[in-house]
Amino acid sequence: MIADMTTRKSLRWAPKFNAISDDLPRGLWLSKMVLDKTGLTMEGSVVSKNQNEINKVGLFLAALKQNEGFMKGFSSLEVNSIQRGKNNAVEVTDFTVKAKLK
Repeated sequence: MIADMTTRKSLRWAPKFNAISDDLPRGLWLSKMVLDKTGLTMEGSVVSKNQNEINKVGLFLAALKQNEGFMKGFSSLEVNSIQRGKNNAVEVTDFTVKAKLK
């Protein structure tokens, strides 16, 4: 139940959300975050003039993995999917990331 996850004293969500915000690279944004009994799923997109969108997703994950406050309570943080496409002639890469609860 979501109430159980959000009221656990061992998991503080505000610092986790602050870490996500602080570690977002330029050109990358999140469009959806879902918290369920397995963990936190983040969906987002990234654009880049240099066509290094996948690298930016990797940098975002690496920064979160190095953040002890964010990773506390999570067993892993992985990319679930990544897909390139065009939106009005602009290359956009959509991705899904999953942080699994311990």
